[in-house]
Amino acid sequence: MAVSPMVALSAALLGGLVSLDRTAFGQFLLSRPLPAAGLLGVALGCPYQAVFIGMSLELLFLSSLPVGSFIPFNALYPTLIAVTIFAVVDPTNSHWEVIPIAILFALPTVWVDRLVEDLWRRSNDRVVSRAEAFLRLGRYRTAGTLHILSILRGFVLNTGAILVCIWLLAELAALFLKQFPWMPEILSLVGMMPFIVGIAGISAAKVKGFGWAGFAGGLVLGFFVWSGI
Repeated sequence: MAVSPMVALSAALLGGLVSLDRTAFGQFLLSRPLPAAGLLGVALGCPYQAVFIGMSLELLFLSSLPVGSFIPFNALYPTLIAVTIFAVVDPTNSHWEVIPIAILFALPTVWVDRLVEDLWRRSNDRVVSRAEAFLRLGRYRTAGTLHILSILRGFVLNTGAILVCIWLLAELAALFLKQFPWMPEILSLVGMMPFIVGIAGISAAKVKGFGWAGFAGGLVLGFFVWSGI
């Protein structure tokens, strides 16, 4: 199923806006997976499934914290893209078993999120240096304009990156489910718990081995349930 331009643009614009909440404006935690997923879920007509996705990704990345100069893994991109994939693949909102597939395809974008955040921070460092120079010259309005332009740059960067990821991954997930329609049944409710625990382990550097074991265990257990063994 093709991705609707309106759906993709809605998710990307929301992502661009709430990404500013991290550092540029407010810091009301709207960029956390749970509130971001809820907002997009309401817009796309799948609020309950979106909240479930948000809770799952919130738990997966709860331990990734900004300590010192470390840029944490933020789950904003995977959250918005997983909700969009679900809305595109299952417009009836009746197949909850599609959720693990949506999360699985969206999860790699956590690195895209981190890359864009790093680019924006480097850009802000240059802006701060220029703004300080203008402040020393007494050009306060110019310094304020630079700050506004920096915020707009962050919005454009995040919106564009999310839009590209949605176009690629939503189409890829739809094609995957078309070729392997039985995969959501393998990742059934029984198999989802070790599957999600495995993803959590993979996202935490200290327990990678356990993470992959849990991930594989979820697939195996789901296969047994699906096959009736």
